[in-house]
Amino acid sequence: MGRDFQQKKKRRSSRKSNSKYSSTHKTVIDFSQLDVSTLNQLKQFYKIKADNKMSKKQMVEEITEKFCQEVVNEQDVISKFFEVISTNSTLK
Repeated sequence: MGRDFQQKKKRRSSRKSNSKYSSTHKTVIDFSQLDVSTLNQLKQFYKIKADNKMSKKQMVEEITEKFCQEVVNEQDVISKFFEVISTNSTLK
């Protein structure tokens, strides 16, 4: 019985340390996969001031930097998501 408890405890602790949803988790998005017109829209969205002769590589670097600076309250996003889903499902 003691051995089973220790194994379960090890599994729980390893799940916590390997969780991809930990507070240090960073989502990596490869903006270089996007076309230039989409990057231009993101450049406008993030209010990146640059001339029109900015290369795709430069745009990707600037957008990635701005994106990584975003702070997201996961609890708030999830609750609003469920709120929208429940509201839209009653309209059907």
